[in-house]
Amino acid sequence: MAVQCPNCGASNLEDQRFCGKCGAALDPSIEIMKSLLDVLLPSKIQQIIREQYKDQKILELETTQSIVTRLSDWSKLFAFVVGIPIALVLVLLGFLGFRTYT
Repeated sequence: MAVQCPNCGASNLEDQRFCGKCGAALDPSIEIMKSLLDVLLPSKIQQIIREQYKDQKILELETTQSIVTRLSDWSKLFAFVVGIPIALVLVLLGFLGFRTYT
């Protein structure tokens, strides 16, 4: 008994798995799986891309926060190391009677 190809309509032997003319699968379950993949695969790919994009945004945010924290800590350290000695010198000069600094 001959099996007709769903793709090109050519006649094939019953024991063949693929069409001899176009190479399409002769098993109808493969066509069902192919149609399911055509429906489900794009949505799954979009979901994965959204998750990757979300992860990338979270990483960018964490990196930015880390940089801002480090710069803030450095500025505090600089103010402490430079600001306090300058303030002490100004107070000392004020006690010694210097009113103008030229």
